[in-house]
Amino acid sequence: MAILEYIEETFPNNSIKLLPSRPEERCKVREVCETIGAIQTLQNKANLVHIESQSNALPADIKQKLAQYYIEKGLRAVETLLNKYAGKFCVNDELSLADCFLVPQVYNAKRFEVDMNKFPCVSKLNDALVKIPAFDKAAPKNQPDCPEVMKLLV
Repeated sequence: MAILEYIEETFPNNSIKLLPSRPEERCKVREVCETIGAIQTLQNKANLVHIESQSNALPADIKQKLAQYYIEKGLRAVETLLNKYAGKFCVNDELSLADCFLVPQVYNAKRFEVDMNKFPCVSKLNDALVKIPAFDKAAPKNQPDCPEVMKLLV
């Protein structure tokens, strides 16, 4: 979040402003971003590997189950916020940092086989966002160093 705010503030002449000018709207964007950001730590690969290595008695698929549990828990909170704030985008009808946070989180949710039907508002927004050329260009599958196995993910 800090680096994105730094870029937003350091390059004020960008054609797209990712933080709204009104403080109330900026607060909503930050709330969505922080809620999504809280999910990320709990599905971090290194954290999941560490948990698995410390828990020999747990089933082999513990990483997936833990990731699914925490992603779903977090997405329920995000879904609640988006039901209040969303318009065409995560917060009203202007593209924001919240949209930049949502797309990679949904990608990870799909990577861990989370049932996205449980999150209709999140899914609807993500489906629209990934059609925007900048989001498609930034998708993991379109990066030159993306492993082939990752290119197969939706």
